[in-house]
Amino acid sequence: MQFNPYGYLSSLHSVDNRDPIQPRFDNRNVQGKIGLDSKFVFHDSLVLDTTINPDFAQIESDQPQNTVNQRFEVFFPEKRPFFLENSNFFSDTNIGVYSLSRLLFTRRIVEPSFGARLTGKQGPWNLGFFVADDRSPGLTVPDHSPLSGTRAYFAVGRVSHDLGDQNSIGAIYVDREYKGDFNRVGGLDASFRLGKNWTSWYRGVVSSTLASSSSAGTSASGIAAPPVSYLFGQNHEAVLNGMGRRFSYELMYQDITSNFHTDAGFVPRTDIRNAAEYFHFYWRPEGKHLVFQGPELNTHDIWDHHGVGLTHAYNFDWVFGYRRNVFFAPIVVTETDVLRPNDFSGLPNNHKYVQNGGGLVVGGSPTRLITWRTTIIRDGTVLIVVPNGQTPITGMRFLSTTP
Repeated sequence: MQFNPYGYLSSLHSVDNRDPIQPRFDNRNVQGKIGLDSKFVFHDSLVLDTTINPDFAQIESDQPQNTVNQRFEVFFPEKRPFFLENSNFFSDTNIGVYSLSRLLFTRRIVEPSFGARLTGKQGPWNLGFFVADDRSPGLTVPDHSPLSGTRAYFAVGRVSHDLGDQNSIGAIYVDREYKGDFNRVGGLDASFRLGKNWTSWYRGVVSSTLASSSSAGTSASGIAAPPVSYLFGQNHEAVLNGMGRRFSYELMYQDITSNFHTDAGFVPRTDIRNAAEYFHFYWRPEGKHLVFQGPELNTHDIWDHHGVGLTHAYNFDWVFGYRRNVFFAPIVVTETDVLRPNDFSGLPNNHKYVQNGGGLVVGGSPTRLITWRTTIIRDGTVLIVVPNGQTPITGMRFLSTTP
């Protein structure tokens, strides 16, 4: 058993904009907070972690990302230790690189006052259970709102069973409840090894969502809440992966219906059929300087359920790898995006935007302590954020980064 209590004092002086009609200055001279994190280990294989009033004051900052001119929500990884520890029992470790869904995204739990997580392995069974609350729905509204002080509740269950060597079947359930409304997602998954170099994975889940006016309430501006609605949707995904000394191949296909929804996950786009491939083949002369060389190809295609092609992106490069992990790869890119009237109200009909580009990727690791990578690409981008009355346009951008 392990117990880690904490406490702190703080003062706060800020503008309270929860009611945009009547903003006020919030002045809290001194306030205190105490909390407790605990850990219990059973039979050296099951771990129960609990937290009361968790302290997230010293969490690592997010890495910078471009959030300008984005059509869809940008993904920021979880940083909080309580949600990161043993998160592999719940994570989608086999999803494809171009997958557009995560069933559990713990950053949706913004202001928890308690949480409990049980994870571990018993024989061939892998177990993960998690519950927490979230006070943020009642903290982001004015004090006079009927929703003030309300909170949401999360429950997650993940169970998988190992079958032989590197095969498994499993089930997952994710639930968010708030004032009589709910969003419940559940389904099955399976992972199988198909020989020495090939693996496959499949997951199929359904969502059930009830959103009523009683939980939505009335906004601070006096706008009436939406009526009661119920949605049922599906999300199916399959991945085939092959990897050898000279080659790598990945094929991913995903089908998300328009009514699929998850409050506890990350699904920025629905009503899509999403297919992607990655392939490379390297010749390996293992020479004095040149270690390997070969082509790399990425393809990514998205259609809606009416057969309209929404995105078609292809890039090709030829990589040259040298000693000390030094490499360079000339790259060419072509991408087509289609915006529909339901994507952008200023468009009278579907409009295609084509962006072509090219560039160079260079990197290396001359020592164990130094790693560098530079990307120089000139390509196109669709300008979505335009002045009122104008439609999106295709522009050019120049990108150079050295992380």
